[in-house]
Amino acid sequence: MEQAARTTTVAGLMAADNIIVGGVAETAATIRRIGKLYPGAELSLQLRFGSVSHAEAMRAVRLLGERVLPELMEGE
Repeated sequence: MEQAARTTTVAGLMAADNIIVGGVAETAATIRRIGKLYPGAELSLQLRFGSVSHAEAMRAVRLLGERVLPELMEGE
């Protein structure tokens, strides 16, 4: 596991479709797609890893709450 953590890259995660990145619409679309693939599953997000600072992680939390969640609620 330690070796995987040391060698994992954002590009690798993106290629494996194991990361959510993008703007509001793209992020919401990815979360919707995951929800369809795994109905009833809970989404677990890791927002602080590697060189991501606390401030950057907190910004992501804020943006998820202020912009992505309202986007996900539309149409429900």
